[in-house]
Amino acid sequence: MNEVYSFSVFYMSTMKSSHRHVFYHADRDASLKEGQPITLDENNLSYFGKVYWPTFQTKPPGEMTRTQQREFYLEAIKSEFRYSNYASRLQSIFAANTVEEAIIFAKNITPLPNHPIPIFELFAERFWNLDSNWLDYEGDEPREIHYRNYWDGIISNHVPVVGARRPPRLEVMIAFPAVPGKIVHIVE
Repeated sequence: MNEVYSFSVFYMSTMKSSHRHVFYHADRDASLKEGQPITLDENNLSYFGKVYWPTFQTKPPGEMTRTQQREFYLEAIKSEFRYSNYASRLQSIFAANTVEEAIIFAKNITPLPNHPIPIFELFAERFWNLDSNWLDYEGDEPREIHYRNYWDGIISNHVPVVGARRPPRLEVMIAFPAVPGKIVHIVE
């Protein structure tokens, strides 16, 4: 069942059309402007990618932080042919499907910014709904299995089979270009 669902999510979300979909982005840096397209920089990186790429070029994985290792291995797995239709996380922006989910994300940002966090509408054509629980999932299996679950679009609600469970944390990974719309909420 999960594999069928995963394929459906993957298929539906990678279809490119002229129809723009609306999502909601917690702008932790308060740097977005309504109507100003978000594009890749001169190095083909997103703001998110600029944070990690220099480390990938200068440190072996054993000298990286856990978060840097996570992004490094996610990119390594994403380079496999079966994931070739996905955008790189280093060339994406992340959003939520609802304003409420974006607010929850904004309230859980660490470190918490010392300014209000605007929640913007974000319009995009190419996107993927992925369960970010897999990114930091703790289990007996190697992390790579969880990272593949992330890229495969598997929803984590069924795991662990025993023990504490938490609801899925869906994030929308959006390929550029994307265009911010109006501010729909501000998290103080």
